[in-house]
Amino acid sequence: MKQLQSRYPQHFQWLVIIPGDWHLLKLTSELLTDLMWDGGFRQFCYECGYKKQPTQWQEIHLLLVATYEALLRKAFVVYAGHSGKEHCELLHHSKAFWEWIHLLGSSSNLDQVSRFWAMAIIQLNSYVGYYFAIRSGNWHLRNSCMKGILPLFFAYCRNKYEELSTTALMDSCTFPTHIQDIFLSGQWTVSHQGKP
Repeated sequence: MKQLQSRYPQHFQWLVIIPGDWHLLKLTSELLTDLMWDGGFRQFCYECGYKKQPTQWQEIHLLLVATYEALLRKAFVVYAGHSGKEHCELLHHSKAFWEWIHLLGSSSNLDQVSRFWAMAIIQLNSYVGYYFAIRSGNWHLRNSCMKGILPLFFAYCRNKYEELSTTALMDSCTFPTHIQDIFLSGQWTVSHQGKP
């Protein structure tokens, strides 16, 4: 598309190139798997019955979601212990919980292990949110989560995705109102079953 646009700018200047969301989600799952593989994700996969690194997206996706749920559950327990709050109270203090996770993931945390897994929770949160955005057609959630997964493309030198995703995210903020209304109504995603 970019070649077509650069070859015939007078005809295709209006064209806005947006990367495929399912494709970006699949790429993100591969990058997250690579990121966490030697940090403990390999053992988690072995415990789930995988003798080698899974390669099918559906398997990787389910393992990443299960990892996210397990890490989040453990983080809730640790946070409850630090804050003295009951588990049911945590739902009302989710902003404070996420601030705590971001603090753990920051460079000010000298414990590399907790910083690594806090960053894994943050990245997995964006990944799972991106999945739900695609499935539900939630444009704002999509853009928010895309902003969260963009650093992975830069960290792993995925140049095409760095450029396309950043440009698409920037373009989505500057669309005319009538175009934004179309995206906000969920018409940016496709249902495999033909249901809106």
